[in-house]
Amino acid sequence: MTGIMEISSTGTSSSHLEGAAFLGHPQVRRNHSILNARIGATKEPMSYSTNYSIQCEGDVCHIISLGAGPVSRTVPPCILTIFGATGDLTQRKLIPAIYDLAVEKMLPQNFAVVGYGRRPKDENELRAEFLEGVKNFARLPFDQTLWDDLSSRIFYQAGAYDKSESFDLLRVRLAEIDEKCGTQANRIYYLATPPGEFAPIIEN
Repeated sequence: MTGIMEISSTGTSSSHLEGAAFLGHPQVRRNHSILNARIGATKEPMSYSTNYSIQCEGDVCHIISLGAGPVSRTVPPCILTIFGATGDLTQRKLIPAIYDLAVEKMLPQNFAVVGYGRRPKDENELRAEFLEGVKNFARLPFDQTLWDDLSSRIFYQAGAYDKSESFDLLRVRLAEIDEKCGTQANRIYYLATPPGEFAPIIEN
C-alpha cells in the first residue's frame, strides 16, 4: 500500500490515497501525532505556513517538510472559468461555496465566473439555476443584494471540449470580461467534468 498525505501547520489535511486502510496505517497515526506535537510546541504566533507530506511504502512512513512561505489572504483580481458549468457539481457545490466566500468578503473586488459547457444556454437561465443552488446548498444565509452583485459577474460560454475553435472563442470572451470586470488577465480553471474530458480540455 502506498499513499501521500499533505498536512499544513493548521492541522488540516488532504490525502491522495491508494487503499482505504491508509488513514488507519499505524505509522501514519504515530507520525501524525508526533507532527502535531511539534507544531503545538510552538508558542509564538505563526506568520508563515509550513506544509508536510507523510509518505508510506509498505510499513515504513516518513514525514517530509515541503517548505514554508508567508501567508496572505489578499486575493488578486481573477476570472474563475468552470468547465462543466451546467452539471450538478457546479450547482450544488462550487457556486454555493463561491457565494459563501462572497458573504465572508473573501473574494477579490474584481472577480468574475465564466461557466463553460457544451449546451447552448442563456446567461440569465444559468444564473437562475445557480441561484437555486445557492438557496438550497450554501452554508450562509441568503442575501439578495449580495447575490445580485455576484450574479452580475457570472457569464456563460458554450463550446466543445475537443475543438480548438471553441477555445479561441473562449479566449476572446475572457479578454472582453477582463476589460469589463478589471480582472487583469488572471485566470483560474476548474474542471467539473467527467475525467474522460480532462485531456482535451487541458490540451486546448
